[in-house]
Amino acid sequence: MLIFYPAIFYREVDDSYSVVFPDLNHLATEGENFEDALKMAVDCLAGYIYSEKKDAIKFRRLRRLKISTYTAKTTSAIIINLRL
Repeated sequence: MLIFYPAIFYREVDDSYSVVFPDLNHLATEGENFEDALKMAVDCLAGYIYSEKKDAIKFRRLRRLKISTYTAKTTSAIIINLRL
């Protein structure tokens, strides 16, 4: 099974990144740099999905997803996918 969830990466003033998953009740994590934030986001999402499966909770369905690219000076939106 392949599941996609959008993640929004915010660059902070100290060049660290905060990551928010808006479709998952604003599940969030952070990293010291973009690469670290991406690793943390994958780990955070995997933990969330593991907990949902363990507790037999249905996965939240995404709202209709428009594929688009968004990048600003301090914010990037990407889609993280996990193969289950």
